[in-house]
Amino acid sequence: GETEEEVIISGYYVFYFVSIFTITITVALTKKRVISRNRTQ
Repeated sequence: GETEEEVIISGYYVFYFVSIFTITITVALTKKRVISRNRTQ
């Protein structure tokens, strides 16, 4: 019933948050790598 829908919605929110968090970290790491490469060159 309602509880199942709430669990599914909260699950989607968690998945959405984790995916954005992972993408942000990945972008940050790639930017740091690019910056370090530019510094070495």
